[in-house]
Amino acid sequence: MSKVIKDPQAGKEQTGSFRVNCHKLDGLMDLFTDRHIDLLKIDVESSELDVLEGAQQLLKEQKIHVAYIEVGFRRDGTQQAYFATVDEFFQKFGYRIFKIYEQMNEWPQDSPLLRRCNFSYMSPRFAGANPFKLRQEIIRLRKEIDALKLTQTNIETENATKQ
Repeated sequence: MSKVIKDPQAGKEQTGSFRVNCHKLDGLMDLFTDRHIDLLKIDVESSELDVLEGAQQLLKEQKIHVAYIEVGFRRDGTQQAYFATVDEFFQKFGYRIFKIYEQMNEWPQDSPLLRRCNFSYMSPRFAGANPFKLRQEIIRLRKEIDALKLTQTNIETENATKQ
């Protein structure tokens, strides 16, 4: 378990604490060869919105294809950003939910209510360039080709053994 301590004075009292330099993602884009981010994973213990705030230009230009982010379902939670706030932030740039992963229930109380999970958001540009049905057909055809190659290899091996 880790946590972000924003008050430097409080950090001095914590064992195992250390300082970290932070930079906005918008300011780092020139370091990326392709000038975009295929997959951005964000899990920063309630500072998710700080990361998003620092990536507004990238989101506006849809240079982040998919963002994978941990969110919480309690407005007053302290370990994850609140889902509704994160969702609203992404939607103002046109990003939509692609998939939901790792749903975790409230654990201390053994409650069936969701505590947190990971969402992936996809940019409209990337979604438009990767139609779902076409992608599924490509995956199916690749599997079929692999099966045919295996069959061909087995036939060739069988023929070589007979000779």
